[in-house]
Amino acid sequence: MAQYTGKAVPATADRGRPADVDKMAEPLAPESRSAGDGSATERERKGTAAIGRARDPEITRHRPIVHLARTKADAKAAQDEADWRSRTARVDAESVMHTVCGYGVGGALWKVNQIAPVSDAFQGIFRDMLISSVTYAFEDLVEETDITLKSPEGFDEKLVKGRRKNAAGKKSGRKGGLDGSAEAL
Repeated sequence: MAQYTGKAVPATADRGRPADVDKMAEPLAPESRSAGDGSATERERKGTAAIGRARDPEITRHRPIVHLARTKADAKAAQDEADWRSRTARVDAESVMHTVCGYGVGGALWKVNQIAPVSDAFQGIFRDMLISSVTYAFEDLVEETDITLKSPEGFDEKLVKGRRKNAAGKKSGRKGGLDGSAEAL
């Protein structure tokens, strides 16, 4: 099971500490500090790290992945980071590229961040997907567009149930072997 962990230093970690540091002061000698048992105080534990965890139950292999936040964050932000990393990892793994004739449909160009209906019996995809990149080409008097599609769930703020499932009633037309109708390019 893939486990994504988001870690961050909370913004409250530096509250209550003196802002001014004497840069010219001599370091304290080890014997001048009071002895302790080595455990952190409650304040130190709260200020050390905020942790958020998300799991992808469809990944059966144990894959712990830790991401560090780029800014100070609290526990909620660390949890949001872990959730987002989980969704985007799945989306990046499910990227699909199609080459279509022309530069658009119905007079409008294909554009990034548009939702496009996908009906791909070969790969078993029958659902709406998000266009993540578009490359227009003109070769041998033929207009073509390479479209990279991804599941829109990776860009949702909150998880939307059923976004990855195919449309109701749609199934792959493939049963058994190939039908032999394919020709060489």
